[in-house]
Amino acid sequence: MRVAQILLCPIFLWFAYLQINDPDAAIWAAAYCILSLNCACAAFNKTSTAASLVLTAALVTWAAIIAMDDSTEFSNFDKVSILDNEVVREVAGLMLGSLWSGITAIHAIRRPWKEKA
Repeated sequence: MRVAQILLCPIFLWFAYLQINDPDAAIWAAAYCILSLNCACAAFNKTSTAASLVLTAALVTWAAIIAMDDSTEFSNFDKVSILDNEVVREVAGLMLGSLWSGITAIHAIRRPWKEKA
């Protein structure tokens, strides 16, 4: 798990870097930097279960709001690739981050029992 956390740190930082040309880059870069920080803390067993759970809930909620706000974008398949759609990419990035944050939270919950055994 530690190796995966260490590998995902620069990936989430790269996601933050890719937001530079976005009109609302600050909020997106902050979200991905927080995810990277969460991975770095988890890699060294310094993560908080509550922080990972709150991060997961915030990212899922944010993805749901974007998806509901622009729900017509998901059914529009006239484009060459669904990944050409910015809304789909945003929701996919948030869901990837929330998935990993959730995995980190589960791992942090299980850690105390693992150490006692």
